[in-house]
Amino acid sequence: MKLLYTVYYKLQSRCEIALRTKHSKQDLYKFYTLPDEVRSAIFELGGITRVFNEQTQIFNESSILIRNCMLELVGYLKSMTNFDRPSPRFVLYGEHGVGKSMALVYALQYAHENNYLLVHIPWVLRWFAYPKEVSHSLTKEGMVDLNIDAAMWLRHFQKQNTKWLEDPRLTTSQEYVWSPREKSEANIPLAALIEHGITRVKYASDVVDVLFTEIKKLSTEGVCRTFVCVDGYNSFFAEKTNCKPEDKSKVLPSRVTLTRSVINLVQSDWNNGAIVLALSPRANLPDRRESHLPLYMLKKAGFESIDPFVPIHVPELNDEEFHNLLNLYESKKWLQTSEGREEIAFLTKRVPQKMYEFCSFK
Repeated sequence: MKLLYTVYYKLQSRCEIALRTKHSKQDLYKFYTLPDEVRSAIFELGGITRVFNEQTQIFNESSILIRNCMLELVGYLKSMTNFDRPSPRFVLYGEHGVGKSMALVYALQYAHENNYLLVHIPWVLRWFAYPKEVSHSLTKEGMVDLNIDAAMWLRHFQKQNTKWLEDPRLTTSQEYVWSPREKSEANIPLAALIEHGITRVKYASDVVDVLFTEIKKLSTEGVCRTFVCVDGYNSFFAEKTNCKPEDKSKVLPSRVTLTRSVINLVQSDWNNGAIVLALSPRANLPDRRESHLPLYMLKKAGFESIDPFVPIHVPELNDEEFHNLLNLYESKKWLQTSEGREEIAFLTKRVPQKMYEFCSFK
C-alpha cells in the first residue's frame, strides 16, 4: 500500500512548470517547488509562515500545493487589461490555517515574474502585538509611530524591489521636510528616500507614508505597475493593541501612523495596479473569532474601507488535495503509515496547518 501511494505521488502530484504565469487547471492539486532564488528575492525578510518554514527545513524542499483559489486569484490578475481604471481589490478569507498566506505567496510570485513593483506587508498583527518601539508622532498630532517596525519594513521593500529601485524614473515628485534641519529635495530617487528612512529611524513612519503616496502617483502615471499585498488586514480594525507610548496611554490601531498610511494605500484612487488583502481570524482578538466572513472580521468601518472588492474563499482541502498532501508527508517519511487517513481527516477537518501539526506526532 505504501509503495502504491509513493508511486502515485511521484507520477501524479508533481508539477514541473516553475512559472506561475503558465500554471493551468491541469496543474491543480499538484506540488511545485519554490525556487531558492525566488524565495531569497521575495521572502528573505518575511512572508513565509512558520509551518512552511519548518516544513522546508525538515523536507529540504519548498513544496507548494497548487489550489483552485490560487489559480482563481492569478486568473483575475491575468485578465486585467485596462490599467487606466482604478486598481481592483481582492480579498482572501477563510478559517485559520487553511492556506491564505500560501495563496499570497503564490500571487506574489506571479507579480514578481510579471515585473510588478511589490508593496508587501507580511503580517499586520506583528506591528500591534509585538511593537519594537512606540513613540508619539512628531508630525501628526495625536498619532503614534512604530519607527523601528517601519524601518524594518522599508528594508523588506528594498529587498523585494532591488531591480525596480535602480530605475531612474522612480523619483519623488516634491520636497519633503522632516525637521527644521532635515529635508529631502524633489526628484531624488526612491532608493534614497528609503535609505533615509532606514538610517534616520525616527523618520521611518513618515517615510513609509511618503513612499506610499509617491508609489500611487508613479503607478497612475504609468511609470511602474504596482502589486499591493497585505496579510491580516483586519488587524487594523481591532479593539486594542499592545502599543504603549511613554505616557502609557491606550492606543487603538487607528492612532498608529502606519495604519493610516496602509488604509490610504489600499483605496481605489490610483491606477495601474492590483490590491490583494487576506483576512485572518488569528488577526482578531480571541473573543472575535467566531466567524471568518469578511463583514464579521472587518466590522463596518473595515468593510467600508475596501468596498467594493472581489471575495475569494480559501476552503479546507478537498479529497485530492488532502491525499496528495499526505502522500508528500509519506514520501518524506514525515508520516510513517498509510493507515488512518479517515481519522486524520476527521480530527484535522482537512485544515493544512492542523494536518501538519497532527502528523508530526504520528
